[in-house]
Amino acid sequence: MKFLLVASNKDLASKNIANHIKEYFDIFETDKELLALTDADLERADYYIFLSKHKSMANKPSLTVHTPGNLTESNDLGGNPKEVCPCDAILNTLLLKNVYKNYKTYYENGKIGEFDVSFEVVHHSPTDLKAPTVFVEIGSSEREWVLKEAGEIIAKSVLETIDAVKSKNYEEKIRKMNLTELNQLWVQFDSYARQDFAYDFYFDRKSRFPVMIVASGKSSGGSFYSNVCFEDIVLNS
Repeated sequence: MKFLLVASNKDLASKNIANHIKEYFDIFETDKELLALTDADLERADYYIFLSKHKSMANKPSLTVHTPGNLTESNDLGGNPKEVCPCDAILNTLLLKNVYKNYKTYYENGKIGEFDVSFEVVHHSPTDLKAPTVFVEIGSSEREWVLKEAGEIIAKSVLETIDAVKSKNYEEKIRKMNLTELNQLWVQFDSYARQDFAYDFYFDRKSRFPVMIVASGKSSGGSFYSNVCFEDIVLNS
């Protein structure tokens, strides 16, 4: 099982995170922008984790996780229209939960200020990778991109997530899921949707397993806690 961690020398947050991982895990470093990469630029791997900055109009401090791709014809941020990289829901959920856990520890010990921790909607390139792909990001301005503590949180979370995926057989748990559990998953997410959140569900046609859940709303907390429900069903079943 090969994980390829991808970092760009043109991305301050990417370099920050990579500097805290290099001692423990090899990094695929590039002089290209991360959003300029395509499948042809990368080594073959079972999973791709992009270490990245996050930008937003609000410039709100944030730590985010999302699969790259374009759900519509719009590809203003690169990649192909209506193309999304494969998404491993277990990987993304574990990663987000580890980010939140480590951020909370730092925050409660006074090592870092307030950050939103959330899934982000699917958007931007690359879109043509053939294996599960996830971006884990520090946002949303240069002040946060170079913050040592933010880099440490993401680095620790990435390493913990890789260890967890390698050591636990989640695929067996997925195969044992039945329609009742999926219905329960839907009901729990729907209860959050009625609290000013909207969710789009993408199911694998064969297994009926939700491979992607796109959340939109006005609070990152809602995104995170909805994924606690998701993990309770999948990882603890």
